[in-house]
Amino acid sequence: MSGLVRWADILCGTCTTDVLESPWTWGQRWRRMRANNWSDCGDCGGRVDSLMVKHGGPFDINTNFGQSPAETRAMNSAHEAGHAVVGLEFDYPMQKAEIPDDTSGDIGGIVNWRFGDSARIYTDQFGAMSLAGTVAQQRWMQEQGRVLTDADRVDLSYGAHGDTAMLADRLGEVPEGSLELAKEMVSDRVTWRQMQRVAKELNESGRLNEGQTRSAMTAAKTQYTALHLTKPASTPAPKPSLATTTTTNTGGTAMAGLDDIRAAISTTNDKSQQIQAALNQVQQWAGEIAGQLGTVLSDSGQVQQAIGAFQELSGQRIDELHQLVSGAVSEIEQYGQRL
Repeated sequence: MSGLVRWADILCGTCTTDVLESPWTWGQRWRRMRANNWSDCGDCGGRVDSLMVKHGGPFDINTNFGQSPAETRAMNSAHEAGHAVVGLEFDYPMQKAEIPDDTSGDIGGIVNWRFGDSARIYTDQFGAMSLAGTVAQQRWMQEQGRVLTDADRVDLSYGAHGDTAMLADRLGEVPEGSLELAKEMVSDRVTWRQMQRVAKELNESGRLNEGQTRSAMTAAKTQYTALHLTKPASTPAPKPSLATTTTTNTGGTAMAGLDDIRAAISTTNDKSQQIQAALNQVQQWAGEIAGQLGTVLSDSGQVQQAIGAFQELSGQRIDELHQLVSGAVSEIEQYGQRL
């Protein structure tokens, strides 16, 4: 019965607590428990037996977080982009990144490397590259508005088990500092933009080589720099013509001429566009802050809920400001049309 069971349904309370405390270093245990049909833990084995009775035999595990196939493919692309971008930042020789047409199986994607000198991998950098996939996947999920539950974090741990088991096979353990370095890189604004761009192109094409991946990274960095480091030249407000400006005094109150009013309306429209652009930027930053906090503080359910509430509330307040500015501009434009 597909889609009815998650990994959190299989793990006993003790193993679940263990996973949530150290989700990134459970790779070997996930692999061993699967290979031994969960007999390593009697409680987990008993839960598997109960589920088999409930479902009338072998059952499928829901590995897509309740998402559609298209969402799962996009998520897997973000995962592989995390590996690819971090590895290329460290100048590792990449062969390809690939997403299969069918992402419902255990292998949602892969990045292959060509390591000629094995000594290069004995570093925190190699560990960061290996863990960056799941860290990027986690941030992608949070930026879709998902507040991660304990069951989600168990699934993320299982999804990373191939990467962490490979690290343990090669290095004996996950190198100290690898996880923090991976989180730091995924939290970086420019690096995250590069991951998003690579993920988009990988999702669309299904396969990228090193040159294509580097090209996507360069394009994302160039675009980010252009948007955030180059300030557009300001346009001075038009000055009213002296030849057509008149002033009428009635009852001791000075009233500006029509050209003065129209000039003020034009200036107001220009300023309102700048305000709208600033609000859009604030909204983007709020999303980035929520994503970065979620990535760094991923182990607390209460923190995740607080981050989700912050993201929702900030979005609501910014939307309200957008509406107020738009309403004011509309009133001003209507007034200008009546003049």
